[in-house]
Amino acid sequence: MSAAIDRFREVLKKYVGTQELVEVYEDSEDTDKFEVGFVLSVSEDYYSLALIDSKGRGNGSFVGQIEAIVRLAVGTQYLAGIRLLHERKRQPERKTSSADVGPFDHMLDLVKYACENRLMVSVTADVEFFGFIKNYTRDHIELLEVNKSGIEDGIHFIDLNEVSRIDFGGPSEEARMFLHQVRMGL
Repeated sequence: MSAAIDRFREVLKKYVGTQELVEVYEDSEDTDKFEVGFVLSVSEDYYSLALIDSKGRGNGSFVGQIEAIVRLAVGTQYLAGIRLLHERKRQPERKTSSADVGPFDHMLDLVKYACENRLMVSVTADVEFFGFIKNYTRDHIELLEVNKSGIEDGIHFIDLNEVSRIDFGGPSEEARMFLHQVRMGL
């Protein structure tokens, strides 16, 4: 057995029964694919995780072979954010900001509403961005991006004709807003 496998087993054992999350990568070809969870058990050959999804919700369990692990991460900003979201799930459900919002006839109507009410939105153009609409015209929006860790991460100028959809008030936007509020101390 390789030293790396022994080290993976040792680290996983350290996290059994703790409230700390781990990231486990098993596909060296696709490093965007990984499992996140709390370590339930570790044996000589296998490990078990209570899986947590990207919104902090329980997502079943997972049993894998330690030998299949290619990378292991602990203590990352991403894991800290997921843990905060997971802890938030224990709190009473909040009403979403979109609950009493009527239909919008044009995307620009939603842009105006989101800007005036400082709503967390996800904007899909060629990629998906999360953040706050800081300013807009009939032709473009200026989006203050909020990254996966809840930290403001620059302003994107996006051609409104390239925007295929703008979402707000859903679980993804609510989770990002929560992390942003925690990170900014709001």
